[in-house]
Amino acid sequence: MREISWREALTPLLAVLGLTFLLQDVVLSETLRKRILGPTLGAVVAEVSAATCLLAALAVVVLLWTFGWQQRKGSEKTRSEATVRLWPLALLNLLVLVDPSEVFDYAHLYLGLGALGFTGWGMTGRRREEKQGDKETATEGSPAERGQGDEGAREDLQIDQHPASNHGISGGTLRSRHSQRDSVIAHHALRDIPPLIYAAIGLYVIVFVTMALLQYHSMNLQPVDCYSAEQRMWNALHGILLKSDNTPRSFLAEHVQVFDLVLLPIYALWPGMEILFILHIVAAATCALPVWLYAAEVLGNRRAASGFALAFLLHPGLHYSNLEISGAAYNPVFYCVPFLLWGLIFLQREQYRSWAICSVLAITVKEEIALLIFMQGLYLALVKGRQERKARIVGAVSAVASFVWFALCVWVIIPHFAGGESHVLSHYTEIGETSGDILREIARRPWLVPMRMFTAQNMEFLALLFLSYGWLGLLDPLTLFFALPTYVYLMLANTTYFPPHSISYYYHIPLIPFAVVGSIRGLAWLTRMGEGDKETATEGSPDGRGQGDNPASDHASRITHYVSRFTFHAPIENSSTYLLAMSIGAMVFLSKTPLSLLFYDSTQPMMYYQSVYVVPERAKVVKEMQALIPRDKTVAASEYLALFFTHWKHCYINLPAHAGPVDYMVFDVEDKWRRLYSPDQPPPHKSYLASGEFEKVFEKEGFVVLKRIVMRNP
Repeated sequence: MREISWREALTPLLAVLGLTFLLQDVVLSETLRKRILGPTLGAVVAEVSAATCLLAALAVVVLLWTFGWQQRKGSEKTRSEATVRLWPLALLNLLVLVDPSEVFDYAHLYLGLGALGFTGWGMTGRRREEKQGDKETATEGSPAERGQGDEGAREDLQIDQHPASNHGISGGTLRSRHSQRDSVIAHHALRDIPPLIYAAIGLYVIVFVTMALLQYHSMNLQPVDCYSAEQRMWNALHGILLKSDNTPRSFLAEHVQVFDLVLLPIYALWPGMEILFILHIVAAATCALPVWLYAAEVLGNRRAASGFALAFLLHPGLHYSNLEISGAAYNPVFYCVPFLLWGLIFLQREQYRSWAICSVLAITVKEEIALLIFMQGLYLALVKGRQERKARIVGAVSAVASFVWFALCVWVIIPHFAGGESHVLSHYTEIGETSGDILREIARRPWLVPMRMFTAQNMEFLALLFLSYGWLGLLDPLTLFFALPTYVYLMLANTTYFPPHSISYYYHIPLIPFAVVGSIRGLAWLTRMGEGDKETATEGSPDGRGQGDNPASDHASRITHYVSRFTFHAPIENSSTYLLAMSIGAMVFLSKTPLSLLFYDSTQPMMYYQSVYVVPERAKVVKEMQALIPRDKTVAASEYLALFFTHWKHCYINLPAHAGPVDYMVFDVEDKWRRLYSPDQPPPHKSYLASGEFEKVFEKEGFVVLKRIVMRNP
């Protein structure tokens, strides 16, 4: 009888798990019961217990598995075997597609995606073993061919030090027959990255640029952040640096974020929100290139590298960094991600000059990025510096310089322009009011940090951050160390302030490169461990099965051998199956793309396509209002209209206290967001008409334009 591999034995267990949760979801989902089963049958199903679901799932799996085994006894390549292989994948895909609004604690998602990904990896691994067995059968009878096959197998399992990683941060790189070619590609030839990755990048750009433009022209763009960013660019183009009209002070009072000025030459070619969308989304999509290069260099495998690049593009956290759940579609903080990714590649290769350039550019994006460079500098100075004097000097200089820059920004530049400490401290009032209070409280009660960090809310944040990569990033302590400052200040934020604890906003953006790089290194560590266990298990006997003279040693080697088979011991190139299963499921369940459930969920107004991405006919009136108001006039507009008047002399959201007399006021009386969140608020334009200072000069499709006729008394 043919030996059944652990993957075949594990498949029905995972299928039982997936089918049980699927049945349980049908029972728990009131919407699903009413729509599919009807009121009568739905009431009966509602009484079904979890134990009944488990028994039903077990019965179905046993029947299918038995049928598949009987069909496959005569032949190893019958259709029934493929059916038994594939039906758990289809079943677990259905698990992911269960009503998300009623399973929003993510517990079923974790279990379902984990079972789906691991089953897929095992399935493709078994398929590769069968192909390898067919090759060995075909080459039997020829000693020369058998020798070549054995030599090739040994080469496939070889672990060697990559020329670039003998002193890099990978700590050893998996090698394969094509590893030398992969390393050349990783170091030099972007053109040799598979066309699939370039096609995926192009598709990402097309989809997200289209979504951003539709959201902008349908007047659904989050007003404050996008308005401020675009107006700072417009004002800088006209000689007013780092300033928007809606605040009386410089933007340096909030953040030291000067990278915007680097983009001015491009912005000057096409001033407007559109070019900012394109730059932002292209920067996000092309990050898949350094991800592929890093994975190819560390793993030595093109297919696994492609899996990581695709998983990166499918990550919901990346999608929300382009299109936030709050409605923002542009945040210049994202420009730190490509610089950090390329910097990690150069750090891996010990190209310190290139790493320093990327680090400086990353720091200019936002002041907090300096802490991430500080951690990398510490690593170079204290760890790599033990073997290499150059690394010690570069690390010490970069660590000191980056920390000094961070301190200068936080305690000198920002307080100078803000007239006090940074507004960011308002996110930590549960610990202290000022930075001094916060530091003293942490020094007095150091256990406060782990207590606040390891809460259920923060653990779910980490799980969602690493979900698309199968949580492999949690296995690499080095990248966790690099990103530790960001983890700490996000997790210490007030529990009542949700955005820092979520991947649906922009706070997690600095963690994006470390999540994917850590996952690559985590897979490399698992692979080295698995190969090391296999070598240990085959030592000590002529037939390579560890049958030596010492029974205790033989027993230990057998234990090591069987343990290694359960530690993701599958061909590394098939890890792409696992990655794609996890990332596709996460995208379907958690993202807001056209391939996700939330895109079609009418109960989520900021993600439902008909409320966000459908341009209404009345939006054409905006161009009429723009033509009505001269460019040299001052305008105050309601929230979602201000973005269309940022190129006028001055433009304010509503009418802030510091604003002087405005020439025109523009209102959207039928603003759906105002009616949704402030239904009792009266139309604001009526009070201005009643004051006698303005007259109505335009009204159409719910839009009203007022023109000043009486100058306000000073």
